[in-house]
Formats: sequence, structure tokens, C-alpha cells
Amino acid sequence: MSGGPIRMVGPAAHKVRAADVMSTPVLAVTVDATLERAGEVLARNGFTTLPVVDEHGRLCGLITEEALAGAHLARLSMYADLPLVTAIRRPLTVRAVALPPVALDADAELFDIARAMLQMRLRSVPVVRDGRPIGIVSWRNILPVLER
Repeated sequence: MSGGPIRMVGPAAHKVRAADVMSTPVLAVTVDATLERAGEVLARNGFTTLPVVDEHGRLCGLITEEALAGAHLARLSMYADLPLVTAIRRPLTVRAVALPPVALDADAELFDIARAMLQMRLRSVPVVRDGRPIGIVSWRNILPVLER
């Protein structure tokens, strides 16, 4: 396998849009949600990435499993001299660890979506309209189309 660009064969890759494959409804957390709340939503729903929205419902970041795990490990390291229970009870908000927002337009084509996700090493990406998440595209949505 060469290190060149990925090419999808057939017309399917260029006709399928984000709106055609995205999962809905979108679950999100606000910037003031605790990491524990974000972790609960991720775990309960089997998500890998969760949109972070402001008070107007506009996308302002992403929280991933990796970012969440990193924040918890950093917190435990920071409070290593305190009893474990005390360190865990110090609440952190999503605002502290949210990644910059990455989003797709509903009309983005599958080829562009897959290429962007590979380049940015993302497992899922929100689809937005007027800055508000309306769906999520993950590899679970993309792979069945690529396998046709």
C-alpha cells in the first residue's frame, strides 16, 4: 500500500453526502458540563466523540475519549499527594479539555469526509447547520458505503 491519497472507486463516493449517512439526533454537552458528565454520555451511548456546545447550542469544541482519559490521568498526577478520593472529587469542566471544533457541512461528500477524518485522525465529526450540530458522521456510517 502506498502512502498516497486514498481513492474510492465508483460513483458512490462522490454522490453520498454527510446528510445521507449522518446519525441523528445529536447528543452534546455544554462547555460547563463536568468531565464526569461527558464520560457518562460517551459511555452510555457508545460514542467516541461528543460535540461541545455553547449556551446558544453552537459548536465550540469536541470532547473525545482520548481527551477525557488524558484529563483524568493529568488530574490524578496533579493531585498525586492527595488521597485518591479527594483528587477524583475535584470537578473539571469540559471547557478545560475540549478540542477545537471540527465540523462538516451537510453537503460534504463522502470522499472529503473520509479524507479529512483520516488526516485529522478523528473517529467521528459533527455535521452542522448555522453552527449548530445536526448530526454526526463516524466510521460506522462511512464504512458500509465504502464496502459496497
